[in-house]
Amino acid sequence: PGTEWIRELRGRKGAPKLADDGIEHSRRFKANIRSLLSNFPFLFTQLGQAADTLIVIGVGAFLPKAVETMFLLTSSDASFMAGACVVVGAAGGTCLGGAISRKWSPLTCARNAAICSTVAFALSFSLFIHCSPVQLVGTSLAYPAAAAPATGACNGLCNCSTQVYRPYCDSASGHTYPSVCLAGCTMSVSKTSFTNCSCASSM
Repeated sequence: PGTEWIRELRGRKGAPKLADDGIEHSRRFKANIRSLLSNFPFLFTQLGQAADTLIVIGVGAFLPKAVETMFLLTSSDASFMAGACVVVGAAGGTCLGGAISRKWSPLTCARNAAICSTVAFALSFSLFIHCSPVQLVGTSLAYPAAAAPATGACNGLCNCSTQVYRPYCDSASGHTYPSVCLAGCTMSVSKTSFTNCSCASSM
């Protein structure tokens, strides 16, 4: 028992039989390829999976750094926020997709999965759309006659704290100061409007 395959090999005629086997395998391979290409649920599922994989790889590698750069966050905060978005989105999408797909046929599910994944992949490039960099005085711009990176002669007598970050924008120049105090403002018109800003007027 179990030696039938040996007797079968001994009964073969050699090269002609092997050649026939090769032709037969080639025909079967072509037939299998045609069968796969005509299997639309399979094709749509694979296209959707490929798009999802590209998105996950790109997001996992570059999203934390993009969030860190755009929103001036620390590496740990940016990684936490990006990870939370990815995990919540993946878990919520899986649950929602499972609930919705129960009412659809396999072909409809595969087609919608491919369409949604392709649209999501295209929209992922919107991460590169952002505003122009903020001209923050004390970092990207220097104070006039600066005595230190975050202070200048215009606010030297204000005893401003460099640990407080409450941005103040000078509407005239478009420059942003880390705080109202560091802008040298001494008068308040309202909670969000200030005047007599010595640093803003001297830039």
